[in-house]
Amino acid sequence: MRCAPTPHDRLGEAPATGARRPSAPPRALQVSVLLWMVAIASGIAETILAVPQRAAEGGGDGLLAGSAIRMLVLVTMAFVVAELIDGHRSARSLLAVVLGGLTLASLSGPLAWLLGGDPIGAAIADASIAELVTALFRAVHLGATAAAIVAMYRPAANRFFTLPH
Repeated sequence: MRCAPTPHDRLGEAPATGARRPSAPPRALQVSVLLWMVAIASGIAETILAVPQRAAEGGGDGLLAGSAIRMLVLVTMAFVVAELIDGHRSARSLLAVVLGGLTLASLSGPLAWLLGGDPIGAAIADASIAELVTALFRAVHLGATAAAIVAMYRPAANRFFTLPH
């Protein structure tokens, strides 16, 4: 649902005196919530698929503990997303820093591999179906996270977080 423009629709202008937060969150925030849930679901799927792959490669020492911690963070962030839709500013910051930061940190391995000059075509040809599906979930996770951050900082979402209840 699109609201009619108000005098404070331009970025940087203060809301008119007496302006109240709308009862329904703006579309940008609704889209952000959907994207966060896609990011979380794909992160969970990626983790589940990666465990047997890494175990087969001999990465057993901290594998289960690391995967359990990642799952706990992802499930906890799903509850934070529920707070986001209610207009809790701290939820927005927490999602951007924790999920956004962890997602960017997870890029270090693939980026190092890409910068190392290994041919992508050969890697795809040599990859198993499970590795390709895991890579697909990671790509969805990364894309949804980036889009969710952008959506939750759109001007309409910013107004929603700054107007009083």
